[in-house]
Amino acid sequence: MDVKNLKAVLFDLDGTLINSHEIDKLTFIELLKEELGLDVTEKDFGHYTGTPVPKILMHFTSEEKAYALTDAWVKHKLNFKGEMDLYPGVLDMLQKLKETGLKLAIISSQLYEERVKIYSRFDLEKYFDSWITSDQTEHSKPHPEPVLKTLERLGVAPQEAIMVGDTFNDMEAGRRAGTFIGAALWGFGDKEQIYSYHPDLIFNQVSELDSLSLLAEKNIQPE
Repeated sequence: MDVKNLKAVLFDLDGTLINSHEIDKLTFIELLKEELGLDVTEKDFGHYTGTPVPKILMHFTSEEKAYALTDAWVKHKLNFKGEMDLYPGVLDMLQKLKETGLKLAIISSQLYEERVKIYSRFDLEKYFDSWITSDQTEHSKPHPEPVLKTLERLGVAPQEAIMVGDTFNDMEAGRRAGTFIGAALWGFGDKEQIYSYHPDLIFNQVSELDSLSLLAEKNIQPE
């Protein structure tokens, strides 16, 4: 499909805008060791890239215990200093898209408490019209619910939006919701899985996302 007349760009967060792979990996390994006495590896963590925290923990303990440990996960993650940062060029890219008049949103597998901390740390609030976390919907990506809920909030039809992310969860959620999909290849998702969804657009580096401004619907105006 030809991508054109866009009104909105929906972003994944981890691995797309923020490089949090190292901090997520350390949180995973340390939490399971301290709370459950389990020795897990970096390879084990790789199986759950892009998966909401409670669902990750349910692979190792009961559903009740998994939800009880969710707060501990957030505290562990936020205690790591200097392990999480925006990818170079993200703020410039967001500013350019915002000036075009495009509506911007984040659909993340993170939890709401993490969102609050990240908002304040990176001053992201001014760029986004919507931000949905995994604990704000019944279903998380790859289910289309978070995408459809975001589109409803923005007042945008699926064919007027593109979902940009680095994992198969993002690709499938966008496809099932009826949006265009764009692959962010600098992230830590499995590239073969991403290509299997035949993304409408492929981005090799953050600066290439600037091109979305050229695909915006011509009659929208910056707010």
